[in-house]
Amino acid sequence: MSQQIRFESVLNPDKYGYAFESSGTTELWDICYRTRNILSYHSFYFETLGDGRTQHTPLMPVASLELHLDWMLSLANHLSAHPEDYGYELRGFFGYSMPNVETAQFLASIKEPKETDPAVYYSINELKVSKSENKRHDKRWFKLPSDPFKLYYELDRYVSLWNQGQDARTLTPIEWFGLYFSLADGLNKCVSFHASDSLQKWTNEETFKTARVLRELIFALDSTQRARHNVESITGNHLRAKAAIQTATQVAA
Repeated sequence: MSQQIRFESVLNPDKYGYAFESSGTTELWDICYRTRNILSYHSFYFETLGDGRTQHTPLMPVASLELHLDWMLSLANHLSAHPEDYGYELRGFFGYSMPNVETAQFLASIKEPKETDPAVYYSINELKVSKSENKRHDKRWFKLPSDPFKLYYELDRYVSLWNQGQDARTLTPIEWFGLYFSLADGLNKCVSFHASDSLQKWTNEETFKTARVLRELIFALDSTQRARHNVESITGNHLRAKAAIQTATQVAA
């Protein structure tokens, strides 16, 4: 079942209303595929014509940089005021299969290939580097490129290595944010917007900061929901065990 969260715009309350779609319909996904620079496949807006949340137009993907910022800020604002609207669908909003600690450390350990060396191949799945020629035709392995090592900022290098070592679709902006944050987490670092030439080419600092805040909020809500579930589970187990003891005592009497 699709979960939809509707919320008001913080920066453009007289123009837009927003929606998070956990899965969406085929029609919405088709529109996303045809739209450039979408924030994610779950981020949509509609025009309100000054009527608050009243929807006057079909849902459209959030695609402009201005709306990237407003949509994320508005969702953070809404979830802060209504944590009950958090659902597990939001857990993967910044991307599934993001690098873990081991992957981040592997990428950081890769050395720049020398021009005099034979071709070097690397596998993110196996977390290995090899000079064996038989890796050339193995689709699990990729030839180690030299261009990431020309990037000044280390996280830019690791992001480039991770991206070029994948056989997958192009990431959305929200997934690029998630990739930077996941690599930084794995290496116990903090992403520096000003140090990153790559980030500055496709987003701005306020949008980047908002993405960080939204991600932290989602993680906090997820942790709170897990803790609440664990408390309820432990409480239920304790009460059932207590009831069972009472029943056994009554039968024995």
